[in-house]
Amino acid sequence: MFAALLTYVTGPFRTIAIWIAVATIVIGIAFTYLKVAEHNAAAQATLEYNNEQLRMTMHQNQEFYKKNNDLAKQVEDLSKEVTDLNQTVQNVNDATAAWIASQKEQGKVDPFFNELLNQMKGKSK
Repeated sequence: MFAALLTYVTGPFRTIAIWIAVATIVIGIAFTYLKVAEHNAAAQATLEYNNEQLRMTMHQNQEFYKKNNDLAKQVEDLSKEVTDLNQTVQNVNDATAAWIASQKEQGKVDPFFNELLNQMKGKSK
């Protein structure tokens, strides 16, 4: 078998064998080049897609952080407003309690006022 192959390569068909070998090598190189180019194109498309996704994600994160900071500022402002309102209510309660404490019963002239004043002072009959 080896002798037949050797005769084929060295005999009159040597030129044909060389052409077949060269054609096979050229076809292999061309096929490999096309496959590498196809892979590079797919890799480039994937890279561009991933970059676009990253850009969109970064933009969404920036919007989220901005909204989050705005909400934190609103919460801080509302907390301050609640504290101020609580202080105002406490001042009104203190003033009302002081006024109630300073009032005296008016005798028999106004029994309704006297009863209400006693209830407010906690001295119900």
